[in-house]
Amino acid sequence: MSIDRRRLALLTAVALLIAAVWIIVGVFFASQAHLIATARGEPEDPGTRAAETAAGVIIWALLTPFVIGLAERLPIASPHRVRNTIALLLIGLPFAVGRAAVDVAISTMFGGPLTPEMFRRTLWFVVHTHFLFFMVITAGVNMLRLSREAEERERRKARAEAQLAQSQLRRLRTDLQPHFLF
Repeated sequence: MSIDRRRLALLTAVALLIAAVWIIVGVFFASQAHLIATARGEPEDPGTRAAETAAGVIIWALLTPFVIGLAERLPIASPHRVRNTIALLLIGLPFAVGRAAVDVAISTMFGGPLTPEMFRRTLWFVVHTHFLFFMVITAGVNMLRLSREAEERERRKARAEAQLAQSQLRRLRTDLQPHFLF
């Protein structure tokens, strides 16, 4: 398989994984909201709930590659661990506020207009969830990076041990060859 085909296969797998994860998250949050509304005895339109949740999930699925790229560009690793962590926090907070504003705007499309005060309060109610999603994605990217680095260290260690064993074997052969000649 050529490199381009491998890269395409990898990108397709990542896209499918991102879509699957966000579908699961969407189903979880939609069912949670439905159960809360049912417990409170509040009327609910399942179609509206599904549309709102789908819109939010699609937006996150589209933003996830951006967040992954950002986390790869600012790895939480030496020598810039503290700097990159602060940078990710400083980027993540306004990102979460913007993402929450989009959510509130979507909910006003389905539920009707909000007063500026209600918009602001609703925004702050959901911003923490989007900040959490941002940080979970960046942490996941860093965990995968650390895992890849650990695997690479193990491969290098195994290669070095194999080379050492080969050199010891060659040395033993050269030590034994003169004895067989005489």
